[in-house]
Amino acid sequence: MSTILMASGPLKNKRGHAHLTNDRIFFSDRRFDAAAAGGAGGALAGATASAFEKLRKERPPMVDFPLTDVTRVAHVTKLTVRDILVIETAAGETRFANGFKEWSPSLRRVLTERHGRTLMDDGEDGWKVVQG
Repeated sequence: MSTILMASGPLKNKRGHAHLTNDRIFFSDRRFDAAAAGGAGGALAGATASAFEKLRKERPPMVDFPLTDVTRVAHVTKLTVRDILVIETAAGETRFANGFKEWSPSLRRVLTERHGRTLMDDGEDGWKVVQG
């Protein structure tokens, strides 16, 4: 899903793509948009942005953790963002803008069916892993 990684420090508000596989969650930022640069600055700007994005893509993802590390998933709303996905692990929490409605059903299914986890509702808009 295209999203914004919401965090503090050096990872604050990074635009990019979060990916959910059967075993992992990872996020790679998208810093250089060739189409937008080409529209604003012409072909040379688009080609330059494309080259920078290619170099940047060779780095590892900014966020990468196995699904077995997930301990809790919650839905948070703020004034400007109504659908924030919060994924908690032992290492801390990761927040993605506009992701709970899309990912919650998939996360539930993968954690229970593939990884044999037991989930328990935790409030109106959240659940936690109680067995693993």
